[in-house]
Amino acid sequence: MARASLIQTNFTSGELSPRIAMGRMDVAKYGNGLKRLENCVVTIQGGAYRRPGTRFIGEIKGSGIGRLVSFVYSRNQAYILLMGAGYMWMYKNRARIGAFEVATPYTVDQLGAISYVQKSDTAFFAHASVYPQRLQRFGDASWKLANTPFITEPFSEVGTTPAIALTLNSLAVGAAVATAASAVFLAADVGRQFVSGSGVAAITGVTSATVAALNITSSFDALALPANSWTLTGSPNATITPSAAGIPDAVISLGLSVAGWRADDVGKYVSLNSGLVKITAYNSPTSVTGVVLTEVTTAVAAPPSAWELQANSWNAVRGFPRAVTINKQRLYFANTFAYPQTVWGSIIRGYLSFQIGVADDDAFAFELDGASNSPIVHLAPSRKMLVLTESDEMSLTGGQDKAITPTNIDKNDESSAGCSPVRPIKVGNELLFCSADGLKVHAMGYRYDIDGFPAPDRTVFAEHITATGLREFSFEKKDSTLYAVRNDGVMAVCAYDIDQEVIGWGRWLTQGNWESVSTIPTATAEDTYVIVSRKIGGVTKRYLEVFDRDVLLDSCVVGSDPAGKTVWSGLAHLEGKTVHVRGDGAYMGEHTVTAGAVTLSQAARNVQIGLGYKAVIELLQPELGSQGTTAQGNPVSVASVIIRVLDTQAAVVNGTPVEFRKFDTNVLDLPPPTVEGDFATMTLSDEIYKTQQLIEQPYPAPFHVLDVIRKVTIND
Repeated sequence: MARASLIQTNFTSGELSPRIAMGRMDVAKYGNGLKRLENCVVTIQGGAYRRPGTRFIGEIKGSGIGRLVSFVYSRNQAYILLMGAGYMWMYKNRARIGAFEVATPYTVDQLGAISYVQKSDTAFFAHASVYPQRLQRFGDASWKLANTPFITEPFSEVGTTPAIALTLNSLAVGAAVATAASAVFLAADVGRQFVSGSGVAAITGVTSATVAALNITSSFDALALPANSWTLTGSPNATITPSAAGIPDAVISLGLSVAGWRADDVGKYVSLNSGLVKITAYNSPTSVTGVVLTEVTTAVAAPPSAWELQANSWNAVRGFPRAVTINKQRLYFANTFAYPQTVWGSIIRGYLSFQIGVADDDAFAFELDGASNSPIVHLAPSRKMLVLTESDEMSLTGGQDKAITPTNIDKNDESSAGCSPVRPIKVGNELLFCSADGLKVHAMGYRYDIDGFPAPDRTVFAEHITATGLREFSFEKKDSTLYAVRNDGVMAVCAYDIDQEVIGWGRWLTQGNWESVSTIPTATAEDTYVIVSRKIGGVTKRYLEVFDRDVLLDSCVVGSDPAGKTVWSGLAHLEGKTVHVRGDGAYMGEHTVTAGAVTLSQAARNVQIGLGYKAVIELLQPELGSQGTTAQGNPVSVASVIIRVLDTQAAVVNGTPVEFRKFDTNVLDLPPPTVEGDFATMTLSDEIYKTQQLIEQPYPAPFHVLDVIRKVTIND
């Protein structure tokens, strides 16, 4: 028989995966880990305390899920933007800014896939189906969201995609005829390629404005091609002649040798004779007028192969950018439907101009050639520009840590984890991102020894913690707390400090579902806001709430009355719910909200009223083995459990309340004391071969466990 006192001095490994908790007593994390950790904050120093409750702020508009976005100009000018179906509300200092509302083009289904970046008083938003948006702040109650007013959008020789249906008379390789539903073909289309899906053909002749002869080189999938589903690639196959050479801002005309201009060419760009002209007016199929953007050096005619008709790279057909960021004075976008692996960078210090050039400060477009050639999902500035795709991660530099320029871009493959649409978050020197399946959290940070950016899995010892997948991240610097909202409404929470080798996961539960989270600084600390869905009277309500370290209940209302009173109102948002009440520093039981109020059995001067939750710390099976021996498989009993606490008012061990009150003098009619020190509880509920120590705190009272000491007996 072996007897021992086992002490667990910290919980910094957090809740361990059953694969570790039940089978890997040999790993170092086992000694600092837990079988279950709910509604607790693990501190970097090692202990765990009851998580903060939430203060109720207000109900959000609409029936769909919302999303929270941080907008931080300074510690004193920090805002939470609440985005819902077609609208945006602004919050500051835990209150909505008046009745001010900004209309947005986003649907509920699009909110989770929005990428955004903010600098100073301006933010840019990107979504694959919506034109890039610019948000400007002019004052607390003065904001404007609109299409980004680009001076020059990214453009390239994208061809023409007509909004006209078309029918083929054959799908197979060889001669064919295309018949359009309305006039579309021009003489200069002869020689251009005709593309739709996997089908490719060359236009060999134009019989009329609606009929063209083709030579199919790659078979088509269907005879009937809807509008916007087929493209004439390249530029009109004709000689172009400018009316004159021109310096910037000069107006010139551009003539074609045969019909090739279309009315929708207005707004497109013509690159010829070392210059660039933006078409401003359509005159005829052979003539357009334009303004010179870059000097056209000569008025000589240019043959078909010596000029290009270029159009905006982004539109409703080709798609809009999915990712956006700002790095080293450039605004970056990436990934459209037509160009999933392209990164666009603006001119330096000119976020609204994407006019591509060759000077170091000009805009550029760069197509990646990653190992898997998968679509770009996120852009993130770091020591290098990090590019995250669905299957791998890369970095972009100008070579030898130089700035990226149009003629000097170096791509490096870094790792192959792959990422999901969940927006990455910077924590210290690492970029935390979610794996493509939503079930792992990877940390991408520079390592000098390999001169690269590996992406280790930070959930490897708690792979169960992500369960149904993650949807959103946030990080609060106090206690280094990482928040990760799961798809099932549970919050996976991690004490995260790589410098102290602390990665301790747990779960936060509430009476409802966490749906969005965002953290902003305050004048003296930080505030973490959440959107929570709760069932009230059988109806789903969505509330904006904020974690508050002075509050011990959820969706809480805090009140005070110098004279004290028994009836407390202001609880309409919890109508019909059973709430807990903490009054004058003591637990005052459960009450049901009726007509937006509760009635206490005795008067209280200061109250917290809200939904209860339970803090749970469940220890792992004790292990006494050493030098190849083990306690596993032997009858085990734990005679007593001693918890060492700090600033604690209540705790329950294996169902038995811990007695903190010392009965001497001056204790009657006073709230339970807040104590520190060691407190023992006898335990008689153990099973042979399996023992459980469950430390709980179901009351709205302070609770902070530093160490746990177990008196263990193991029989051979």
